[in-house]
Amino acid sequence: MIVYHPFEGNIASDPVKYTPKSCFVMTQLSGKNCPHIIRIRRVVSRLLKKFNIKEIDAASTITGGDYMSKIWKQTFSCPIGIAIISNDLPSRTIGNIFYELGLMDSYGKETLVIKTVDCDIPSDLNRTEYINAENRYSRKIESFLNNVKDRANYYEIIADNIEMADPVQAIDYMRRAYLITGDKRIKNNASQLFKARKSEIDKQSQFFIKDFLR
Repeated sequence: MIVYHPFEGNIASDPVKYTPKSCFVMTQLSGKNCPHIIRIRRVVSRLLKKFNIKEIDAASTITGGDYMSKIWKQTFSCPIGIAIISNDLPSRTIGNIFYELGLMDSYGKETLVIKTVDCDIPSDLNRTEYINAENRYSRKIESFLNNVKDRANYYEIIADNIEMADPVQAIDYMRRAYLITGDKRIKNNASQLFKARKSEIDKQSQFFIKDFLR
């Protein structure tokens, strides 16, 4: 559970405030001159509210500090990421969206791309699941969100199976399950495991585990 700062290349030292049951939405914030983006964003917002998932984007917090560091912390703190793209978006904006999506994928977040039918995705992301915004696509978004909920149970099972052999990785799986569900029971179990096996865990891993357990 060692996290590297993506811009500095060093081990991250700043604390991250985790936001369980949240989704980082990656798209053009204003949706200006992009009616498709506005329409899709409304559908996503409605479904996130239905699933009691907090919607977060780059404008959700004002830190007054480094903008890219803020984006990194937001992507790292959320369990889910949804990217919304269209050919109406400027290429620079699409580039930023895929950069943020790449950050989330690299940290094992649950991600989804929603795109207009005529919009292509880069070849490097062809394995990333995507939905075309057509033909009752909201049902597919609901299916994705339900599958994410099921994945939290899977992460708990993995944690139970490996906690004796690898407590650090087990706690990390518990962290992923907790971020999806917000269930404090999972966090309490992680805390108990950490206390029981603390002497076996190196100092760098202890730092990130404590960051999660705060």
